[in-house]
This record gives sequence, structure tokens and C-alpha cells, in this order.
Amino acid sequence: TQFKIITNDTFKIIEYQEENIVSNESIVEFISNKSRSLTLVLIDTFPISIGQLNDNLKKTDILMITKGDMKANVRSFNTHFISTISEELYQREGKYTKINICATTNTAHTYRIVSDNFKKGKRGDIKSLFVYQQNREHPRVFEKSHEIKL
Repeated sequence: TQFKIITNDTFKIIEYQEENIVSNESIVEFISNKSRSLTLVLIDTFPISIGQLNDNLKKTDILMITKGDMKANVRSFNTHFISTISEELYQREGKYTKINICATTNTAHTYRIVSDNFKKGKRGDIKSLFVYQQNREHPRVFEKSHEIKL
């Protein structure tokens, strides 16, 4: 829902708590399955494992980015995490038209990720985002998606 609200400029002002944490570290892992779809796994407030992706997502290229100063259940804002995501997506520009997103990002990170990378006024190569929601039962698999046309 946050991705859709930010992409569509639903509200004039979106307030969020921004506590800036300075860290020069983010962990990046890329798994190529020679796909035209990318699954972007953003690990922030809770860990995410490959086993939590549904079977279809496991067949796509997977880019996992973990916030370097991650502490489970702690919401803090990290500019390096945001810039790492932007740099990694920029390096892959033109390769994907569909991006799946599985994320445990806080509101401040979500706002910056969407604003910096996906709000391009239909000028980008990416035609749609599919934001996946974790189910509530263990192991909290990302199964249900919501499409956002860009």
C-alpha cells in the first residue's frame, strides 16, 4: 500500500520518522536466473531468506540488499542503504520491464526508494511493479502481489 500511495501522490504530505544512521555498509547479493524479471529483496527491519520467496519469484533474477546496520525490529533511516539500492537499480537499467519487490522496509526507506527510483512519470524502462506481501503464518512467505503500473 505504501508503494502505491507514494507512486500515485495520494497525499500532499507523507510524514514519517527519520532518524539518520550513518553506515558505509550494505550487503548486496545477486542471483542470475537469466530472466527478464527482477525480484528486489530489501531487508531492513526484519530478515528475509530465499526460502520466503514463492516458487515463481525464485525463477527470476534476484537482487537482495540488506541494510548494513540492521537490527531486527528496529526502524532507523540509513542513507547508504538508499544509495546502494539506487546504484544497483541504475546498473541494471534497461534490462528489466517488470520488478517484483519483497521488502521489510520502514516508511522512511520506502518513501525514498519509491521517490528516487520508480516515480519517473512513465519515462523509465520499468512498466510495472509487483509489490509482494508476506503472509502471517511461519515461514512468512511472500505470496500475494499488488501491481502498480508506472
